[in-house]
Amino acid sequence: MSKKPTKRAVPKQAAKPERWWRDKGSIPGEPLEYLDVPASGNYNKARAIIVERETPKGSRFEASTGDFEHIGIFKTLVEARASAEKYFGSRLRRS
Repeated sequence: MSKKPTKRAVPKQAAKPERWWRDKGSIPGEPLEYLDVPASGNYNKARAIIVERETPKGSRFEASTGDFEHIGIFKTLVEARASAEKYFGSRLRRS
């Protein structure tokens, strides 16, 4: 008698705020998301970036400014986003 396959729980992720642009082709160690990319689409001028870092305890998310000034390392992507947004305030960048 074979066991009935069970469904794997897929974790829910918070909806991505419109201020963030995601690089779908990134791998751990490369920038994953960019904050307030100018209307020109030049992500090199983003206010902040988030990089996924692999650790023995699982992924961590490093937030830094667009000039690579360290903001912090966080357990979740949501925490990293919130910290970067707080660092720059709640106003959108106008380009």
